[in-house]
Amino acid sequence: MAKTYLVTCGTSCYSHYCKMKGKNHFVKLNELRKELEMTPEEIQADMLQSMTTSVEPVAKLSAELNTLISVGLQEADNVVLFYGNTEEAKVSAKTIEAILLKNSLCESPDLKIVNDLATAKKDLMKGLCELANKLVQKHDEYKEHSDEVIFVVTGGYKAMTAVASVVAMLKGCDTMYLFEHSDVPGNIGVLPLVINEDMIPHNVRPLLAPGKGFKHAELKSNGLSDEQITKWFSKDKETQLYMARPHCLTPVRGRAKTSFMYHRSTC
Repeated sequence: MAKTYLVTCGTSCYSHYCKMKGKNHFVKLNELRKELEMTPEEIQADMLQSMTTSVEPVAKLSAELNTLISVGLQEADNVVLFYGNTEEAKVSAKTIEAILLKNSLCESPDLKIVNDLATAKKDLMKGLCELANKLVQKHDEYKEHSDEVIFVVTGGYKAMTAVASVVAMLKGCDTMYLFEHSDVPGNIGVLPLVINEDMIPHNVRPLLAPGKGFKHAELKSNGLSDEQITKWFSKDKETQLYMARPHCLTPVRGRAKTSFMYHRSTC
């Protein structure tokens, strides 16, 4: 059977396109579009044309491609690209998909947008939770039909690398990372991590349901102390209800799956 690579995708492909356009630094797509007097669709088409016809080695076109080629990607392998909800990330992911197909590096890449991962400053925790859930979902989906599921975490925000690495360890998968200016990817390895639910007090555990809010009096009536309320819950600004907040990222284990939940925090 083929291997499956779950890949966090950043904007290095778009950054390379900026260099092709004579820029010596990263330029926001909206700014570049105005300067070149092109629509977003024309920018995407020009980027696809420029990158897929480039005489440069494919591995030099993006950090994600460099890592995949370095770890020995085969055409029959599965590649799933996880990318953020920014214009630069979108065009990068779509261009990487086109390069993989054109060069017969992968038969059918799978693209998964992380809608809540819009910027590094806006709703970062919410976006990271969505990323974690989608990584778990795709891991479970491909595991039964693959020899091995491998996480590739070179691309994307540093926080994406961290979250993807933790998910990989919880799933017992290898994690590949290619340092900048290096040609040899490193395997972060698998640490023996498990989710220890015993660390959550018994009276708190039943209340950690995703999206469920409580009034302060309800939590007190369930036997929670003020210290426990402060540690495990935060008051939502919009609803004024207390939402479960075990450090914002909480592994929740069910009978058949692991998922992560997010709650808006006041801190």
